[in-house]
Amino acid sequence: MRKFRKPDINGRSGGGSRYICLRHWMMDSEAWKSLSTNARCLYLEIAKRYYGSNNGRIFYALREATDDLHIGRTAASLAFDQLRDRGFIVAEQEGSFGYKIRHATEWRLTEFENDRTIQVTAKAPTKEFMSWRPGVSFWSRDKNPGPVASITGPHTGPVGSYSVTDVAQNTRHGSHSVTVRRLRRVATGPVA
Repeated sequence: MRKFRKPDINGRSGGGSRYICLRHWMMDSEAWKSLSTNARCLYLEIAKRYYGSNNGRIFYALREATDDLHIGRTAASLAFDQLRDRGFIVAEQEGSFGYKIRHATEWRLTEFENDRTIQVTAKAPTKEFMSWRPGVSFWSRDKNPGPVASITGPHTGPVGSYSVTDVAQNTRHGSHSVTVRRLRRVATGPVA
C-alpha cells in the first residue's frame, strides 16, 4: 500500500514529481494560437521554473533561451517579444549585464497569481492573453506611450518625389505609437 505525505500549508503533498499544466482554455485562446513554435517552447521553459511560490521572480535570460531551445539570439528575442506582446509573461524586473550587477530578467506568468507581492492576499492572475486580439499589444503600451496620429502626404527628397505613409495604432489600454513607413517612388525625373 502506497503512503501519501501530509499536505503542507499550501495544500501540496510534495511527494509527486513536478509537471507543467497547460489548460485547454489557455490553448484555445486566440493569443496562444497566434504564437510561433519558438514562443510556445519558450513559454514551457519559463513555466518549468515556476515552483508555485516564485511567480514574479522567475529568472530567465535570453542566453539561456538560446541554449535551451537551440535557436539563435534573434529567434529567441522574437519569441520573448511575442509572449510579452500577447500578455503571457510580464517582466517584473528587467535584467542587466554590467560590471557590478549581472542578473537575468525576473518574469511573471500572467496565468498564475503574483507571488512577488508581500501582502497576505496575493495579487490575482491577470490573464491578459485572454483579452488579446490582433493589433492589441500589452507590452508596447508600457514601452512607448505617446499620441496617436496618422499622417499621409507627399514628400520631396533629394532623388525624387515620394509618398510617405505613417500609421499609428491605438489600443483599448491607452494610446501608443507604432509607426510603419512605406516609401513609394512617384516621379522618376529630377527634382527642381
